[in-house]
Amino acid sequence: MQTKNFFISLLFLLTGLLLSFKYSSTHNNKQAEFHTQLYDYFVEGQLEDWIMIVDRMERHYSSYTMPSMLYDLILARYGLIALSLNKEEKEIAGKQLDKAEDELGDLFVYKAFVSRAYTLQGAFFAFRITLNPVNAIILGSKANNAIDNALEADPENPTAWMELGNSKFYTPQAVGGSKKEAVKYYNKAVKIFENNMKPNHRWLYLNTLMNLAKSYQYIEEHALAINTYEKILDYEPKFRLVKEELLPKAKKR
Repeated sequence: MQTKNFFISLLFLLTGLLLSFKYSSTHNNKQAEFHTQLYDYFVEGQLEDWIMIVDRMERHYSSYTMPSMLYDLILARYGLIALSLNKEEKEIAGKQLDKAEDELGDLFVYKAFVSRAYTLQGAFFAFRITLNPVNAIILGSKANNAIDNALEADPENPTAWMELGNSKFYTPQAVGGSKKEAVKYYNKAVKIFENNMKPNHRWLYLNTLMNLAKSYQYIEEHALAINTYEKILDYEPKFRLVKEELLPKAKKR
């Protein structure tokens, strides 16, 4: 009887392991697919595509509630919010920001994601300023504190250096903004991205390089701006915004 019970227990154990492996494998494949699609959609710059994939990622996360998937979902919302604001679609940006802020509280629970959670929190405060500038002083201070917390938790977090660059770039000089400092922080982010490129950060890497090039243009370092745009195209030749608009304009100066 004991031998029979042993084999039954072993069978249940093996079945559970197989199901767990299948669950994990299915999730990993889907997550890798999302990474590729987000990168492609960033290069193409289509708002409708971002909305579609964020909806799909939200549904997937409801079935696969893993911290890495939660981070990817919030990061995708971050990209969608930025794209929506760029296209003057503030209603879409506002709705996505509400959802992202609700989800962010869950991400803080996971120690491995604390730095990235603080980075996103800082970015979301900045987005709130764009949507409602009247609160700029209060939210700006909160954004800076969040980024400081992100770097304290992980000094090698490239997204935190990227957001610090964004803060310096978009903040008026009278209250601490500096395009030259933005260049320094964007370069720091680029270096860390390149030393350890994560599949879900590839589009952020391109975005950081674009912001770096724009910063160079603001401080009259036009040759460095052109070199940076060309670096982007070396990495991604299909990036039409850079190939057809940003680089040609930079070369005309």
